[in-house]
Amino acid sequence: MNYLPFLQLIRCKNLVILAATLLIIKFGFVNVFTTNFSLDNLRFIVLLSSIISIAAAGYIINDIYDIEIDQINKPNKLVIGKAFTIAQAYNMYFIFNIFGVLMGFYLTNYLEKPIYSGLFITTSFLLYYYSATLKKVPLIGNILVASLISFCILLYAYFDLIINVSTTNLGIQYLLFELILEFSVFAFLINLIREIVKDIEDLKGDKELYVKTLPLLIGIKYSKYVIGLFTLILIISILYFTFSYIPRSSFIFYYFLIAIFLPLLYFMYRLYKSKTKTDYSLLSKLLKFCMISGILSILLISLTIKNVI
Repeated sequence: MNYLPFLQLIRCKNLVILAATLLIIKFGFVNVFTTNFSLDNLRFIVLLSSIISIAAAGYIINDIYDIEIDQINKPNKLVIGKAFTIAQAYNMYFIFNIFGVLMGFYLTNYLEKPIYSGLFITTSFLLYYYSATLKKVPLIGNILVASLISFCILLYAYFDLIINVSTTNLGIQYLLFELILEFSVFAFLINLIREIVKDIEDLKGDKELYVKTLPLLIGIKYSKYVIGLFTLILIISILYFTFSYIPRSSFIFYYFLIAIFLPLLYFMYRLYKSKTKTDYSLLSKLLKFCMISGILSILLISLTIKNVI
């Protein structure tokens, strides 16, 4: 097994960020404020394994369908066709998918909610459908990917907090779920913005292979306007949350302003000056920084609101 190309194929860094997000929400947020959760440590690991496995399968099938595009856009990062054959990639895709879905079946049966196993099958199908078809549909594919990332966060929150909610713990469970919901909106918006930025970054390959992304449909100039609009919505949402829920004398208040708000303002500035592939790559990395800052903020929010719940 070629481990480095394999880790690159399944987007190990992205999977680590996703896993860290769920781990922090579970142990740094939910477990801090309630003991009335549905998932013990073992079942949480089962859910985490399922989500990570299905996500890894999604990255693999995306690379399989993107071989021709990646030969133009990312020839130095091409894995399938170099380190692995297409057949090997398909085998890994099926292994990750089957494992992820089986873990989902086990978890939903343990919770006595077997009907929810369909969520894992549907997620797997949508990731395949995105790579095969929806990726070529302007904006719709971007929205789907961003929605699935947000959905993973809400899926955990629903299983742990809502699925077995009772009248005795109704208030705290829904309060925690509401805060996680707001974070999932942040995750959706920042990933949607990043997906459109990546479409501009990969414009050359998409154009040559007639993949009709948003930048190809309306042009880079107007795509920047769309990105700017979504970024403005994100900034307003962050400011609203910060000034509405965070004490202004607390560290987390300034953390939001310095680690998330200011980088997003800088992103807006860099966006309208960007012209080259390198410029858009920098924008993508800047958004990833904001994403990681947002994940870490969950721990700080726990410390801030623990005394008022």
